[in-house]
Amino acid sequence: MVLKLKTDYMTKTDNTRFQPFQALVPEEQPYRTALHFQPPKNWLNDHALIPSETFNAISCWSGSATILPGDKSIILYTGIDANYSQVQNLATPKSPSDPLLIEWVKYSGNPLMTPSNGVNGDNFRDPTIDWQGPDGTWKGLDTELEKFLPDADFSGTSLELRIDYGEFYASKTFEGTPRQIWLDRTEKQLVQWPVEELTSLRDNQVHLNGKQLKSGSLFEISAITASQADIEMMFELPELEEAEFMDTTLETKDLTERTTIFFRIFRGDNGYVVLMCNEQKRSSLRDNLDKTTYGAFVDIDPRREMISLRTLIYHSIIENFGEGRTCITARVYPKLAINDGAHLFAFNYGTLSVTISSLHAWSMNRDRKAMTDTVSKDFLRNK
Repeated sequence: MVLKLKTDYMTKTDNTRFQPFQALVPEEQPYRTALHFQPPKNWLNDHALIPSETFNAISCWSGSATILPGDKSIILYTGIDANYSQVQNLATPKSPSDPLLIEWVKYSGNPLMTPSNGVNGDNFRDPTIDWQGPDGTWKGLDTELEKFLPDADFSGTSLELRIDYGEFYASKTFEGTPRQIWLDRTEKQLVQWPVEELTSLRDNQVHLNGKQLKSGSLFEISAITASQADIEMMFELPELEEAEFMDTTLETKDLTERTTIFFRIFRGDNGYVVLMCNEQKRSSLRDNLDKTTYGAFVDIDPRREMISLRTLIYHSIIENFGEGRTCITARVYPKLAINDGAHLFAFNYGTLSVTISSLHAWSMNRDRKAMTDTVSKDFLRNK
């Protein structure tokens, strides 16, 4: 069976015409995101396969996609069969040469996997594609074992690293921006950075060098759209003792609402330690929201390296990349700091001066449909 991609807002008639990656969003939806695929309305952004044969007669749910050897794309997804049991299915492109992969064919041998041996068919979903090693073997991580053997001793002193810090629910559904991921020089830590294609959306650049922030000072980064922006900053610290400085995003002019990104430097037993935090306690005047402060250490030596920060803001999502080694992603829902009511400030609340060695800030294309189309096509074309 051949299926054309459809989204959950469209009717399922044969003459329905789908416009790929269309994202026509009215301005009265200030929390709706940008920079990635999304339908013109409704909140879910699963793949757009529709129920058909018995192996997904009731519904098609989420899954993952990957590229096989020979640049062959596949989708592995969850289907709800005629017995209301969750099963895992496969789909492949009808035309692999299509850069947008509009049409897909469900595998005739579906389902690939069904719940057995007492597995609960109501919770057998969300398949994640494994990775293929140099020996051709496909590998994955399964923590369900009869005997669990940890990789390290229970010393009480270990520090686990996370790919992303912060509260960013259901990333497979709501998505962040596409990222490049690689190992650093030591091959012990992942480095993450937004994909290069996002730079094609930059507009209205603001640039400055050597801006000194004295203790307690702040200045507004104006002439850009704060609610939809891309900011790159590098900081230089003349002295390291008691260093603390901040870059805030999505604030009102009077700072009544503000979401704060800040760094602090501590002196440890073996040198200096850099802490990066995302403070949300004043992010919104609305009640009943998660306003937790999230933080993590950044693995750099501030005596030898300047500290860099890349921040992507697209309405209710803020992504922060500290040196690419520490990433904090947040959803915030300000009441006042939305659209043109949002402002961007850099300020220093530490006791010593801090120098912004370089600052580059851009508005991102305000046409959310154009943004989605550009990123989608450029990203897929280069894969």
